[in-house]
Amino acid sequence: PLERSARVEIALRDANGRHGAALLNGPVLCDCGPGTIDAGRPIEEQGLKFYSGGVVYRRHVALSGADGRVRLRLGDIDCAARVRVNGAEAGVLVAPPYDLDISAHVHPGDNLLEVTVHNTLRNHMRTLPTVYLHERSSVQK
Repeated sequence: PLERSARVEIALRDANGRHGAALLNGPVLCDCGPGTIDAGRPIEEQGLKFYSGGVVYRRHVALSGADGRVRLRLGDIDCAARVRVNGAEAGVLVAPPYDLDISAHVHPGDNLLEVTVHNTLRNHMRTLPTVYLHERSSVQK
């Protein structure tokens, strides 16, 4: 196991001069195994610049015996989020405000919050070789 993210690059070239994807007849699969990320740092700094998919955030939260409503406010996450509380499905949020009443799922004492955040295919699409994808292009009219 690595203590930090790693970047691996593979260069392919055969005796006939073919290189890269021209030598592959299917996808290259890598089994990277589970890992952890620092929620306080951008994923681009942690080896996930082109990752499209989901990330699970887990946190144990201790609640006192208050009888009030409990709301989970996720803030500005700019994607979709699935919320589970103590193993039960609490809801799916797909647009702002990312705010959910979780009162029915919590109890006094320790509670496990799990938020799975899914981004779009945008990051992955940046890896595809095409003239049609540009971050910010200055198209002349």
